[in-house]
Amino acid sequence: MDVLKISAKSAGDHVVVTLDGALNTASFDDLDKSFATLFKKGFHRLIINLEKLTYVSSAGIGVFIGYQPMAQESGGNIVLMKPIESVREVFDLLGLTDICAVVNTYDEAKAEMAKAGGSGGVVE
Repeated sequence: MDVLKISAKSAGDHVVVTLDGALNTASFDDLDKSFATLFKKGFHRLIINLEKLTYVSSAGIGVFIGYQPMAQESGGNIVLMKPIESVREVFDLLGLTDICAVVNTYDEAKAEMAKAGGSGGVVE
């Protein structure tokens, strides 16, 4: 069974969250707790680096769907970056691409983040 590794690094006005492994029914709660911690600390501008995410289930997608409106209400945004083809296909199939921007580069992610406006929390 794949384990999901989650790391977060502050990068100016946003946080880059890197996911490595499988986001499924066994691991989605870990991501939910990580997002809850970031939001509690006032970080609402998240770029999610998915280049090492090997699998995503509907339970995992539910975390993004649940937090995106909260991010936007706080002047933030959740941008999904560099998903592998099979993960992108699941995003498309389940409609996540209608809720969160999905981009291929860090520059595109920063541009999407700029569209959100607001501070989305001060990153120290």
